[in-house]
Amino acid sequence: MQIKKDYTREQIVEIAKRVFLKNGYAKTSMRDIAKGAGIGVSNG
Repeated sequence: MQIKKDYTREQIVEIAKRVFLKNGYAKTSMRDIAKGAGIGVSNG
């Protein structure tokens, strides 16, 4: 389902921006972003 994939990608990008601003790029992990988006690391 392409629509769901597009939405999920947009959601991940927005969460990543917030986490980068909060923690800084070097201190942000994929796990932090996945947790914020409510998905598993392997789904991203």
